[in-house]
Amino acid sequence: MLETAGQKLALVIPPTPHEVCAEMDQALEADRVGFLCNPSGGGSVRVECVRGAADTNLLRAAGYFYAKQQGMTGMAFVLTEGSGIDDPRAVVANVERETASAVLPLPERLELRETGADAVLDGVLYHVTTEDETFSDGVTVRLDPADSSIDCNSAEAAAAAAIWLTRDLMDGTMELNIGVRDKVLEIGLRKDAGEVTGLSVGGELRLLDVRVWELRV
Repeated sequence: MLETAGQKLALVIPPTPHEVCAEMDQALEADRVGFLCNPSGGGSVRVECVRGAADTNLLRAAGYFYAKQQGMTGMAFVLTEGSGIDDPRAVVANVERETASAVLPLPERLELRETGADAVLDGVLYHVTTEDETFSDGVTVRLDPADSSIDCNSAEAAAAAAIWLTRDLMDGTMELNIGVRDKVLEIGLRKDAGEVTGLSVGGELRLLDVRVWELRV
């Protein structure tokens, strides 16, 4: 069990019989549950999900835990695969400092508004808003520009918020701290001629608990 920016994650170490995955997904009571398995697309490790595709925080956790299992030290580079994700993503893990960052794909669609932004990241629409409004589609992300904080613990939501906060930046590379409850997600962002050309998400990954699951057959 791990935690990052208020999101509780569970990683299940193989072997895991397929018929009990859904039961474990419910019983672990985490925001996201990932099942570690052998890579199939050139990565170092793969994480499969019962509920939808893997997200960036789960990829960060899988890369971090793989580096920890392998006894890697310093800045460890781990190519991490995930269900629903076409290509392995680069995760840089530091086990000693309990941090990990992951590359994010560029927005598939981006519309900037005066009071927020609509950004599609990994196929999900994030509505960033600085006002008291709720959208019927996608994920509503309320942003407080005064302290760069959001009410959603998704790494993709934090990246969408960072894109709106840097809307006036035309060229350059920035690192922004986006507050999520009492935690922080670190967003790396690069822009060229006003276009987003690079995105990454990083931050603390705290190991909460290690459990043993006994299967009776």
